[in-house]
Amino acid sequence: MDYYLDIIMNEKELENAGLTEKLCEWNGEKYSYNPAQYITDSAIEFERIKDIQHSNKLAGIQIPMDIIGLSLKSDLLHDLDYAINCDLDKLTENPLFLFLTKLSELSMIYIFLVREDEK
Repeated sequence: MDYYLDIIMNEKELENAGLTEKLCEWNGEKYSYNPAQYITDSAIEFERIKDIQHSNKLAGIQIPMDIIGLSLKSDLLHDLDYAINCDLDKLTENPLFLFLTKLSELSMIYIFLVREDEK
């Protein structure tokens, strides 16, 4: 069964979370991707969610305007699942686990783990 992971956070705290915008370069100029992409220090990639109102419906809340939604772009969720269910000793080495732990220091965060079939 496939899942997707979305993170909703204050846009001002991207740097505190260790996220920087991933840019492409062409003719010496740097450009943003569309939609914007973000990357962590440990190379975990996220893509900006264009329609954040979907998250409003999932959480049953009104998300403020200075909030950004990010969707995990890789299959690291499977690696985290394996570490939790099959090899707990490796959990503290898992980059996604370490990133999510770091997010707990932010002032406001929503994390959505949704089964793909329910998307």
